[in-house]
Amino acid sequence: MIQIHLHKEYINSLFFDSLYAGKEQFFLRGNQYTASLSEEEYNNFIKDNNLIPYKNLLKQYENGEIIGSFELD
Repeated sequence: MIQIHLHKEYINSLFFDSLYAGKEQFFLRGNQYTASLSEEEYNNFIKDNNLIPYKNLLKQYENGEIIGSFELD
């Protein structure tokens, strides 16, 4: 499993269609939304949202803005 942490302000601008439970798979913890995804869900989520994994960060392809992070469970 892969844990994803998204900054709160980006949750409504992403696509969640490829996730088993969709957006409901994420829960709010502090100022971030967190979810545990399978490798397949993670790969589809990255592709659907045009994100770039860089080290442990998730960046938007278009502008390089950091929208969150990820880690292996």
